[in-house]
Amino acid sequence: VFFMRYPASVPADLRVRQQVRSIDLFPTLLDILGLEIPAGIDGVSLRPYFDPANLRPNLLSLSETLADPSQRLISASDGRYKVIYAIDSDRWSVYDLQEDPRETKDVVAQGAEVLSRLKPEIARYLAEGVASGDLEFPPDQDLKQRLQSLGYVR
Repeated sequence: VFFMRYPASVPADLRVRQQVRSIDLFPTLLDILGLEIPAGIDGVSLRPYFDPANLRPNLLSLSETLADPSQRLISASDGRYKVIYAIDSDRWSVYDLQEDPRETKDVVAQGAEVLSRLKPEIARYLAEGVASGDLEFPPDQDLKQRLQSLGYVR
């Protein structure tokens, strides 16, 4: 959830219903301020989404987490479906976010079309992203407790 108060440019009570991403905040703020968005920056301005009559597509969202130090998860979501890849166990899951927003029922058996669409996005992320060895570090006890308190590790 992101709240912003900027009466000159953001409509009051605006609620964007499409899926957007945190990487879009910086370009959006630059656009609102009338500043040039630098070339090569990740994300896009969400300003076109401010007009509810202007139906825009959901933006593809990619994320990564460590469920615990031995389980690296990568996900791709198109707003309707979410595909999760557990690297260490080489396991794929598919969730229908419209029917099951809490992701309690894995529909991977019925999700062949979704997998064929979103698997390449995860593969591209892995090819361009952080190498798994870069994530392996022995956190000291203080860091581990802070990460646990924030919900990043169990």
